[in-house]
Amino acid sequence: MKSNRIILGLLAAALCGIGYLGSKIYVDQRLELIDVPVAASVLQPRTLISEDDIVMIKVPKAYLQNSIVLDIKDLIGKYTLIRSQIPQGSFIYDSMVESIEQAKDSPSLLLLPNQVVYALDVDLKMTSGNTLQPFQKIDLYVSILHNRLTVVDRLISNVRILSLKDKNGKELEKATDIPKLMLIALDQDQVSILTKAIELGDLIITPGSNQSLETESILIQDTALLKVLHER
Repeated sequence: MKSNRIILGLLAAALCGIGYLGSKIYVDQRLELIDVPVAASVLQPRTLISEDDIVMIKVPKAYLQNSIVLDIKDLIGKYTLIRSQIPQGSFIYDSMVESIEQAKDSPSLLLLPNQVVYALDVDLKMTSGNTLQPFQKIDLYVSILHNRLTVVDRLISNVRILSLKDKNGKELEKATDIPKLMLIALDQDQVSILTKAIELGDLIITPGSNQSLETESILIQDTALLKVLHER
């Protein structure tokens, strides 16, 4: 009888030990802490996320949803959605951010201060046989008939192409795609000048003469075109 009690006691102790170890493993797994990126400050709509916008905190793995972004590399260089504001300290979900390729308003995200997106109707001839590409710099010439004389000169130089689209508004993907619309980054003060020039004359697009020049959308002040445009 005594030996049976000892055996039962050992079995009970073993079961208790197994239960303890099992519960400890379960709890440890539930409380496993991992580093998770959260917003360092309020992220406004259309914020380009950088390392300064993110801080890392430790969170129990069991508390995290699958849609939470866990790798900071998946956030850097992406934009918050136009309809999303991410509070300070908040987790960042997949549905809150997108790459510039995914953004429908991607041309606007590529603008420098004081620039606007300006749309030009183009064809194969105007795009140098479809050899012009996004981010390439172009010069804008205008040909205007004035006092029975044709005035042709460069009006705006070093204009950056933002996008080239076909007649359906889709980005050109193949060399055989026909361009219909060119979106450019234009200085906002030049919108009325270029619009008037296109109404009165013909636009001529050429590859930029100085692709390495950082200054963009430069109005040629000494061109005879400006005098003609002011007189008309």
